[in-house]
Order: sequence, then C-alpha cells, then structure tokens
Amino acid sequence: MLNLNEFKVIIFDWGDTLMRDFPQYKGPMYYWPEVKLMPGVDKVLDFLYNKKIPLCIASNAEDSDTNLMKLALKRAGIERYFKYFLSSDDAGFRKPHPEFFKSIAKYVNVPISDCLMIGNDYHKDIEGAAKTGMKTLFYNFLKEKGDFPLANDIFYDYNDLLLKLS
Repeated sequence: MLNLNEFKVIIFDWGDTLMRDFPQYKGPMYYWPEVKLMPGVDKVLDFLYNKKIPLCIASNAEDSDTNLMKLALKRAGIERYFKYFLSSDDAGFRKPHPEFFKSIAKYVNVPISDCLMIGNDYHKDIEGAAKTGMKTLFYNFLKEKGDFPLANDIFYDYNDLLLKLS
C-alpha cells in the first residue's frame, strides 16, 4: 500500500469514483433527479481531510463545467472536502492525455511525483496518470479481470481502502 505521507495532493476522478454515474440520466449531474455517493467514499474523504491532505477532483465531465460539478458535489455533501476542482474544459485536454495530468500538477502547484490519482477507469485514470509519473490507486469496484501493471495498488471498495489507510 502507498504511504500517504509521500503525497502533497490526492486527486480523485468524479463519475463512478466519487459519485455514481447513472447512465439513464442525461445532462449535468447537478440537475439529475438523484445523486448518490459511491459506498463508503464519505468515510475515506473525511479521513483524508482530517489528515490535512489537499484533495482535488479532476474529471472529463462532458456535461458539467467546473461550477456545475461543484454544485453536484455540494448536493451530495462532499464539496467541502476538496480544495481543487479541474474539468477537462479547464485543462484543455481530456484524460488519458498526458497534458491533462500535467495540467493538474501545474494547477495544484506540486510536482507530478507528489500526486496520487484515484480512479475507476484503468485506461483513462490510471494509465494516463502513471505515464506522467503520478502514483495511482485503481478503484476496481466492477472487479474487472486482467493485469493492471500501472496501478500502484488496487482496491474494490472504500471500506477496504479505509482499512489500508488507517
């Protein structure tokens, strides 16, 4: 497991990493009839927040700009945990493009090697981040089979991650 003390910022993907991405709903998540956190994520966010580790959300968020993303997070009760918010519109690149991840490090003003990326999409979140020098945690809640060589670690639910971090 990774040592939290080696990171100056922890970056989370948004859809299906922090909040459930319901395919039946269209448009910005903030306007959806329901929003739902991924199970146990609130406990992990609270733990990391209390450890004083700055948290960032970085998302391709096709239908939501950064302001709508913040409103959806607020609606779910987790906006307060985050110091930084970055959408692909802000970055000018989409995951897994290396420039997307470089723009995160520039935005939060820390070296790429001091960033940890947590995401549920191995190709977009994990490969993209790892190829730029970020450490990665693959949230494999779908229990996909295969090799994931660029993931520094894999977890299947947030309760297990919390035990690993504690």
